[in-house]
Amino acid sequence: NGIYETEYYTENVHYKNNGIWEEIDNSLILYDNNYKNKNNRFSVSLPSKLKGDEKVVINYNNNELKIYYDNISEITGKLNGDTNRNRKNLKDKIEYKKSNSEVIEYIIKQDSIKENTILNEYIPNYTFSYYIDTFLRIERIGNKLYFFNDKDIIYVMNDYYMYDSLNSISTDIDYYISVIDNDTYKIDVIVSDEYLKTAAYPVV
Repeated sequence: NGIYETEYYTENVHYKNNGIWEEIDNSLILYDNNYKNKNNRFSVSLPSKLKGDEKVVINYNNNELKIYYDNISEITGKLNGDTNRNRKNLKDKIEYKKSNSEVIEYIIKQDSIKENTILNEYIPNYTFSYYIDTFLRIERIGNKLYFFNDKDIIYVMNDYYMYDSLNSISTDIDYYISVIDNDTYKIDVIVSDEYLKTAAYPVV
């Protein structure tokens, strides 16, 4: 009818692949016991069963990060039940329930991957840790963690923060990096016990 329409988005809905704009589809589909996002400039592979030798793999331009945990025996991943995977989805998520008190959640977004640890009740002096395998050089700048390929920044891990069910936000979290070998790093995360004592659960 001669009307032109422009749609604005706060995040990318397309990505460029070999000079062609393609629609982002982060729907998680099971391939060979791993859930993978369908179509984006980065790929994510999440194990259907999370355990010590199974890794979360993030790949952008052949730059891989492999994340794994050493204190998990075996947890079956549960996909987001509200996502209709018969259509294209900008976001999708999976959760791994470690216990009634603690859940690990991965959310695949247009331009990022978010990992949440969710506490359903107070755990005294709570800490958690995980490992990262990568050939990229890691450097902590402020509270952010940068991953370099030579001088190019490939990934950025933003500051840790937490919030409770009343949306009370805290950045009282610290972390330490230990070098295990040339390609492996351990991240130990220390959470404010004072915040957790008074928070309204669940806390993310």
